[in-house]
Amino acid sequence: MIKNLLCLPVDSRPVSRNLPRIAGEIGGYSVQIPPVRWAGGRDMPGDITNVNKWLLSRLRKGASAVFASIDFLAFGGLVFSREPDTSLDEALKRLNILRRIKESFPETPILAFQTIPRDAVTVRDVESLRLWKTMMEKGEYPKWFTVMRKRNLEVSNRLIEMAAEGIFHTLIFAKEDVAPSSPFLAELDILRKEIRKRGLEKRAFVQNGTDEILLLLLARYICKENGTAPQIYLHLSDDEFFQRIPPYENVPFRQTLRAQAAVIGARFADKQQQCDFEIVPHFSGTTPEDIFLSQIRGKNRFGTDKASLGRTMKILKERLRSGAPVALLDCAFLNGADASLIKRLLAQNLFFRLFAYSGWNTFANRSGSLLAYSSILNAALHSHIKPRPVLLRQQLQCLTEHLLHDCIYSSIVRGGMVKLADAAGNVSKSGESKNALLQEMRNETAKMMVSYAGNNVKPVWYAHPAFFSGLDIENAYFPWGRIFEADLRAKPIFKKIQA
Repeated sequence: MIKNLLCLPVDSRPVSRNLPRIAGEIGGYSVQIPPVRWAGGRDMPGDITNVNKWLLSRLRKGASAVFASIDFLAFGGLVFSREPDTSLDEALKRLNILRRIKESFPETPILAFQTIPRDAVTVRDVESLRLWKTMMEKGEYPKWFTVMRKRNLEVSNRLIEMAAEGIFHTLIFAKEDVAPSSPFLAELDILRKEIRKRGLEKRAFVQNGTDEILLLLLARYICKENGTAPQIYLHLSDDEFFQRIPPYENVPFRQTLRAQAAVIGARFADKQQQCDFEIVPHFSGTTPEDIFLSQIRGKNRFGTDKASLGRTMKILKERLRSGAPVALLDCAFLNGADASLIKRLLAQNLFFRLFAYSGWNTFANRSGSLLAYSSILNAALHSHIKPRPVLLRQQLQCLTEHLLHDCIYSSIVRGGMVKLADAAGNVSKSGESKNALLQEMRNETAKMMVSYAGNNVKPVWYAHPAFFSGLDIENAYFPWGRIFEADLRAKPIFKKIQA
């Protein structure tokens, strides 16, 4: 019987709602999420009252666990957690729903996460873009911004108290868009100190990231339920790349990876023979370019140096053709994938043989999601919880999701959408912009996949051939009225997936 997991994402963006569903399905769970009409958006907070009613109703019907965004429950979403409108008293009052759940359903674990606000405002329009630049470049912050941060820190401290009372199975504080020079790093130290003081180090964590945190919590729960603690081999782990501090983060990338693995319960193995899956990182020797910012400035072609591309391809070809379960961590750029690498992998019939792939947003976002997908797939393979053909289709859907969003949209199509947007990246939700997006996605997807039709995509863990025969882009639109992200509805078509 499929078990239900109740998930309250941080907001209505596609990454918040779609990726957890895919990950849960791979693990053999039905991830249930409140209707999108209650999830709010960039300009309107979510409907907390109706979401709470939905949550209690689903719990009465039976659920294995609850995964909850504190930013949604307390403020109505991530964007509104960065704003001063909700008082501290109101935010704390709203969190009483978690106590009620624990009292009424004591056997149902609650895994929760809160975002530590980034160092600047949400960019909604040209005026807020100006304020964002002032805050980031000059370190000048309006009074309301510091008041908001104090309120959120008080909420964080109350959450730690609740964790000490046993209300939470797991609690994560995630710092979004931070830098080593951030004036707000003391907030992280305060929370870590309070966690140590209460002896909660094994179930309360403070780390970089935001959008990947729900995936990490799902992986933690699913791996524990299946009794798996994945062993991971990281290629090129001694390279200087892992000692660098990535943009939008404040610690070396190696530290972020280890923190994410610790949440899941995974460990890094010293030898390939000892691992459940391998991670191959793709990176260049220079500071990664932010594809989105460059697209806004008019650039539309991106590619890594030949040496970096050649190194990654050599490792991937050798390991995939030897039958190794390999996950690809694409870190050549920020806010988009290395399309030149993906084109080569498709041309050589290697992309759909990957164990997992990620190349979206920040390094923490992509590494956390990659670790989560790989760990959940590993748990599913060990537990034999579902027929292999079903698992294969779900894994291929996950790979397709990231191919479309990370590569084809973010790195190729989005640059052409700039002409439809204002200086802040906003775009009209009119039929014109939607039609332009849909047409370009279909065109670029067809170009990229034209040589791939008919190829056998059998991954190393599957005993029978599976032939790719098409990729249908059913719908595409801008859910938040901006070009940064798109909601893409696509259906990969694979034939002859045998039992």
